[in-house]
Amino acid sequence: MDEIRCNLFDDDTPELTEFPPLPEGQHLFEVIKIKSGTAKTGRGRFGLQVQIVGGPDDGKKGWHNLNLPTDEDEPDAYIRKVWRKLGTLVPDAVTKTGIKPDLLVGLQFRGTVTHEDYNGKKQSRIKNETWIGMKKPDASATAGFSVPAGS
Repeated sequence: MDEIRCNLFDDDTPELTEFPPLPEGQHLFEVIKIKSGTAKTGRGRFGLQVQIVGGPDDGKKGWHNLNLPTDEDEPDAYIRKVWRKLGTLVPDAVTKTGIKPDLLVGLQFRGTVTHEDYNGKKQSRIKNETWIGMKKPDASATAGFSVPAGS
């Protein structure tokens, strides 16, 4: 089963906020912030700060790690598959020449949260992600604006 850890408690990356474990179950998540970092293995990764969208747990936050693909480790096709999917959803963010992580803010996905014990702490793990696409603009955010003729 494909999994990516979602908490960064074991990471030395500065400026990361610890959140209580996310509630178990299936949720819709939105990426609200991204920090780049390095896993203990030396592999690059992004820490995606996510929040639950909708339902009784709306707004609860956590972290979801997303490893970066490397030239050396493929047969790890799963990581390449994730980034290809992100590239189809946000073409300007994921190109053949690099990744622009800030353009992934607003990306939404569905995932299943489970809990595990890690170094004596209960933490969340998001599994079985289904990447959906960018957040739909809030109608109130564009109220009063008009599109110029011919655009």
